[in-house]
Amino acid sequence: MSDELKFMLALEDFHQARQNAILEQLTARLSGKPDRLLSYDEVRQKLKGIESNIRRLEDIPVDAIVGSVGRYNDFTRKFLPKEEVSGERWSRVLAKSETMEGLPPIEVYKIGEGYFVLDGNHRVSVARQIGMTHIQAYVTEIKTRVPFSPDDDPDKLILKAEYADFLERTRLDEIRPGANLQLTAPGKYGVLEEHIRVHQYFLGLERQQDIAFDEAVASFYENVYLPVVEIIRNSGLLREFPNRTEADLYLWLSEHRAAVQARLEMEVTPERAAKDLIEQKNTQSGGVVTRIGKALKKSLVPDELETGPPVGSWRRNILERGGEQRMVRDILIPISGEADGWTALDQGILIAYKENARLNGLHVIADEEDLAKDEVRALQYEFDSRCAQANVTGHLTIATGTVPEHITERTRWNDAVVINLKYPPSKEPLARLASGIRKILRRSFIPVLLTPRQTSRLNHALLAYDAGPASREALYLAAYLVHAWQMSLSVFTVAGTETETETILSDAREYLENADVQANYIHQHGDVAEGILTSAEENQCDWIMAGSYGLNPLLEVVWGSTLDTLLQNTPIPVLITR
Repeated sequence: MSDELKFMLALEDFHQARQNAILEQLTARLSGKPDRLLSYDEVRQKLKGIESNIRRLEDIPVDAIVGSVGRYNDFTRKFLPKEEVSGERWSRVLAKSETMEGLPPIEVYKIGEGYFVLDGNHRVSVARQIGMTHIQAYVTEIKTRVPFSPDDDPDKLILKAEYADFLERTRLDEIRPGANLQLTAPGKYGVLEEHIRVHQYFLGLERQQDIAFDEAVASFYENVYLPVVEIIRNSGLLREFPNRTEADLYLWLSEHRAAVQARLEMEVTPERAAKDLIEQKNTQSGGVVTRIGKALKKSLVPDELETGPPVGSWRRNILERGGEQRMVRDILIPISGEADGWTALDQGILIAYKENARLNGLHVIADEEDLAKDEVRALQYEFDSRCAQANVTGHLTIATGTVPEHITERTRWNDAVVINLKYPPSKEPLARLASGIRKILRRSFIPVLLTPRQTSRLNHALLAYDAGPASREALYLAAYLVHAWQMSLSVFTVAGTETETETILSDAREYLENADVQANYIHQHGDVAEGILTSAEENQCDWIMAGSYGLNPLLEVVWGSTLDTLLQNTPIPVLITR
């Protein structure tokens, strides 16, 4: 075949390549994906690249060539020729590639895993057109602090550049080699650096000396960032947000936690903030039909008849912490401000001693203008004084709204709630329907301790057990408290037949003995609430443990329940689990 014929055929291939280039550009516009080559100078500048003195000849993958030193506007991302490219020159290169001589080596710079053409753009274009997978090249490597991939587009380069600046300022990659704080959202590295500087400030206060920035960077990474990342890994957040990095989720979790703490005016652990993020994501990602169904249910079913969270939610939350010995870290204490309303705080202080827990007080007012009233300031002072005298950590939040709503909202951020039992559920059906205590017990995620006028030392519990799901939650908690608090335990049940009674008590006995718990077992016939109160008195129990409501809410309102009767008549605290 003559050279002229080879050239004519190569020219046809060029025109076909030009048509493919137009198609690639159109597809890129429709999909929003980049179609142009990357500029070597731009990438090197953004990534703070430093040229090495080593130049070597090697075969490089054609697909990894993503940019050019000076011709990045002449070719598409797949190195197809645009209008600026000479058809004659391109065709001659193609014709030459089919000779014995073939294509001579090109000159490239290597940044990360990507290559940028210094000399040989037409040869690369032809190589891709004829299906070559590798091409010979003289390679000069450019050193950068951040990784670079052939898949990186111009938008990603902004992030790479920001990360390079962040590493240059913090020297994190030198101080802690292998640390990876890459983000997927632009403009956030400044927030990470601010976290370091805030940590530096408080570290200086703690040590009462100036802290070098390098030392603050290392301390932040080891003592702030990595512990939160461990929570992120254990919580499953990475599975919920698969396209985000650990550093992304660190910032999201920190910001979410700060927002919740500002709204509730209480300390929130990173574990709880992570769980809340997952729950919010799952709620928002539900299908349209699911969301409509939930909205219809909420509009048609009164709050008083809602069945509440699944049984065992609180215990699953405890188990998810992993390795922690204590069950109660945060105790919610609603404070009424009335003279006899401090019983709940006194009872909460006793539990805080036993569990080394923190007290989160809550006082609800009708209007923000009430904040300036003397009685509110006096209540704040009294709360702080009692906590200080007892040497326990406590914080009182003043909120506006209704008491049950604020209590139930905060149960997800606490491990237990202690409430003064001044207004038990009414004996009248309609009044019982509107009971604030019932509403709280129905909605609460966590155990609720209802305390009458006098506090208890919580030395001997009577567990009212019927083998139902909520009752079993009380059984699990009782086993823990026997060991943790060194308390005594009596187990009480009422059943219709002797066989039923023995079955229920055997169930409790088997679990407790496996947990190495000794207990006194009691069974009676007759009225359940009366039997519980009588047995508690006869066995010198100073508090009662029981499962929450078990019937359909509407049936309980109409017929009443054992729990309502118990709360109406108990002289000692009652702990309700769900």
